[in-house]
Amino acid sequence: MFLGFYLLEFISGYLIKKAVGVSPWNYENYSLKIFGKKYKSNLKGLICLEYAPLWYLGGIIGEFYFKFLMSL
Repeated sequence: MFLGFYLLEFISGYLIKKAVGVSPWNYENYSLKIFGKKYKSNLKGLICLEYAPLWYLGGIIGEFYFKFLMSL
């Protein structure tokens, strides 16, 4: 589920960027700073690693919610 969020964000951002010329979100300038050194943390400016913990948490919550709905 976690990778599904990233895939959905990347594909939708890519399609919007192709259709309109600009994406509604832009992660071009995002980078991670580890031990004083900067590393690029985005993929074509459409997804970035800084939101990984939030997407992971969203996936966990989504799975519990799905199991709850299936039990009804």
